[in-house]
Amino acid sequence: MGKMKGANAQTLSAIASHAVIADAKDRVLATFTQTDVKRVGRPNDAEINAFLAAGFTRQQILEVILIVSIKTLSNYINHLTQPEPNKELLGML
Repeated sequence: MGKMKGANAQTLSAIASHAVIADAKDRVLATFTQTDVKRVGRPNDAEINAFLAAGFTRQQILEVILIVSIKTLSNYINHLTQPEPNKELLGML
């Protein structure tokens, strides 16, 4: 999905390989998102302030939570239904 949306290729590769993300703003976004998942949607004030200090907005906090929620719901459904990936999806990888 990141490729389709034009995300930074180095950032996507770093996320996939658990390497350091070179772009500072991308690194903050990834860290905040990972923290949101680990803390089950309960970021603390310091985490929120770091996100905002990087140039993000409070609305973007809600967008992160929404995307994490959709991904979680999708994962749960996929665990239950075990769908086969289609050719179009595999072609995006």
